[in-house]
Formats: sequence, structure tokens, C-alpha cells
Amino acid sequence: MMARLDAFLQLGSTQGCSDIHLALGVPPLLRMYGELIPIKYRDLDAEELTGLLRDIVTDSQWATFMAGTDLDFS
Repeated sequence: MMARLDAFLQLGSTQGCSDIHLALGVPPLLRMYGELIPIKYRDLDAEELTGLLRDIVTDSQWATFMAGTDLDFS
């Protein structure tokens, strides 16, 4: 099964972006040439953001994130 996040990853790859940033209350952001550019998408609410992340992280990574630590991975 493909993670729902794959569409954002494919867009970022196509656009030549180095990172994708996900945060509550804003649309997904692509880092291109050092600048953060919002994707034309709705602002992420808590439920959608949680779903996107839970699709791709392990239980251990989720526990780290929920403990208040940033989670950076490829």
C-alpha cells in the first residue's frame, strides 16, 4: 500500500526540492534553493497530519516525536 505522503514526495522530487516540511496549520512546504514554498493544498489539521506521519514512521519514531522531539529522517 502506498503512503498518502507519496504524492507530496513525488511532487518534491519532480520540482527538484531537497526537503518536505509538514507542520500543523499550514500546507506542506517544499524546500527549493533554500526557500520554503507552500504546496497548493489546504492547511494541515491535526488529524490529517497525524495520519500522514503515522503512515511512514515506526512505533519507536512516533514515540520520539510524541515526546516532543523533532523527527528528522529520509
